[in-house]
This record gives sequence, C-alpha cells and structure tokens, in this order.
Amino acid sequence: GVVKLFPAIPADWKDTSFNNLRTYGAFVVSAKMENGEIIEVEITSEKGGNLLIENPFMKGIKTDKVYRIEANNLLFAMEEGEKIKLSVE
Repeated sequence: GVVKLFPAIPADWKDTSFNNLRTYGAFVVSAKMENGEIIEVEITSEKGGNLLIENPFMKGIKTDKVYRIEANNLLFAMEEGEKIKLSVE
C-alpha cells in the first residue's frame, strides 16, 4: 500500500515525468523529475481515503495539505475529488 514514484527509472534518466497514472485506492498521480530529483507531484483522489506515499523529496516538502510522517512515508487523508500538489521546498 505505499505509492513509490519512479521506482524503476534508470539512473541516467535525469529528466522525466509521467501524467495521470492510477494507483491502488483510486488515486491519480503525476510527477516530474529534473536533474535526477523529484521536484513536483500532483495527486487527485477519486473516491477519498488515506494515501501513503514514499517521501519523494530529499529536501523539504512544500504543500498546503496536512500530512503525517510514518518512517520514510507521507500519509495524507484525502476527500473525494480533492487534489493536492507537493513540491520541493
């Protein structure tokens, strides 16, 4: 149940992105990587619920959404139709 971004991307792919991939639990995720670091993530909840995502940022996280930290994961409680954006601080 943990969403991991870019888990199998080759190390030499420094600049890449994906859009609107559906995850378990009806979440739609888009993410962007530049210079080998994830810089932006957008998540939409289609039915509401808890989203557990591996912390994609090596530095601080910028978001307006409240979250909990569990080990190296971020836990977001989301409402149906809610959209959140995460970016590097």
